[in-house]
Amino acid sequence: MHYKQMMKDYQAKGMVSEKKMWEAVSVLENPMACLKEKDPRVYDEAMRNLHEVFCGPHYNECFAREDVAEMHHKNAKGETIKGEHWNMEQVNAAIKGMNIPGNANAWDVYVALNANWHDKESKFSEWFGDKLEQRIIEDAINYYFLDADAPEGKMWLYINAMDKK
Repeated sequence: MHYKQMMKDYQAKGMVSEKKMWEAVSVLENPMACLKEKDPRVYDEAMRNLHEVFCGPHYNECFAREDVAEMHHKNAKGETIKGEHWNMEQVNAAIKGMNIPGNANAWDVYVALNANWHDKESKFSEWFGDKLEQRIIEDAINYYFLDADAPEGKMWLYINAMDKK
C-alpha cells in the first residue's frame, strides 16, 4: 500500500483527527531526517511542497534567506558576487509607498529584489549608471508583482522552477 492510499483509507473510515495528524507527523520525523541526509534535493523539494500546501506559493523567512544565499552572478570586472545585496530592512525602505498587489509578502519582495539584482546588475549598470539600483527595484516589482497575466506567487514559482535545472 502507498502512503497516500493508506491515508485516504483512514480518512474514509473516520480515523483522521488533529491528534492523529500530529502523531503521524512525529512518526515521519526520523524518516524525513534520513531523507535529508541521503537525498537533500528530494528532502528540500518535499519541504517546499509542504510549505506551499500551508502558505501557497509565497516565501517565508527560512526559504527566502536560503534561496537568496544561493544567488550569484559575475560583475563587470568578472568577480563572482554571491548572496544578499539588500537586507530586509533595505528592502522595506526601498518599497515604502509602493503598492505590492496580491498576496505577496515582504519575503517574496526580498527574494525578487535580490534575484533581479543578480540577474541584471551588470547590464543595468551599463544602461543606467548611478540609477542602477532604483531601476532594478522598479523592474523587479513590475516583472514579479505587476504582471497582470502572471500566476499567483510568480516569484516562488520562478525560483523553484529555476532550481529544477
